[in-house]
Amino acid sequence: MEYEIKELYSRFVGNYGFHLVFLYLAPMFKFRFDRYHFIVAFFLFIVLVLIALFVRDHFIRPIFGDFLVVIFMYYTIGTLVKMSKLWMAIGVLLFAYAVEIGQYYNLVYHLGLKGNRFAEIVIGLGFTWTDMLAYTLGAMVVYFWETRNNVKSSLSDHN
Repeated sequence: MEYEIKELYSRFVGNYGFHLVFLYLAPMFKFRFDRYHFIVAFFLFIVLVLIALFVRDHFIRPIFGDFLVVIFMYYTIGTLVKMSKLWMAIGVLLFAYAVEIGQYYNLVYHLGLKGNRFAEIVIGLGFTWTDMLAYTLGAMVVYFWETRNNVKSSLSDHN
C-alpha cells in the first residue's frame, strides 16, 4: 500500500505546520511497507544488539557497529518509505552526522540525560572522526550495493 505524502499531509496536518516543506518533499517519496527491506533491517537489528551486548573490543563495536548502524537505518527507512536510493542514503548519512555532532557538543548532558544508559548508548558520548568515516563508508556501501546490483527480490516490488 502506497500513500502519497500530500494526501497524508492534508488528512492529518491540514493548513498548519510545515506546509512548504511537505509540499516540497511530497514528490520525493511515498509511504509503503517493503518486506525485503524489513527482513534486512530485522537481521541487522539482531546483529547490532548482539554486538552491543557481547562484543567488547576496539574495532567491531565502535567502528563496524557504526558502519552497520547506517546500513540498518537505510533499510529501516526503506521498509516504510519508497524514495530515491541516493536521497535515502544521503538523508541517513546526514542524520548520522547530526548525531555525531551532537556528541561533539555533549548533547546528552545538555538534554539532562547524563546517567541515562539508553540515551548514552543511542545518542553517544564522544565525537570521533573514525565514527564519521564509518558512517560515510556505510552509506556508500549500501548505496552502491543497492544501485549496482539493482536489488530485486521476489518478496517485494521495490526498485
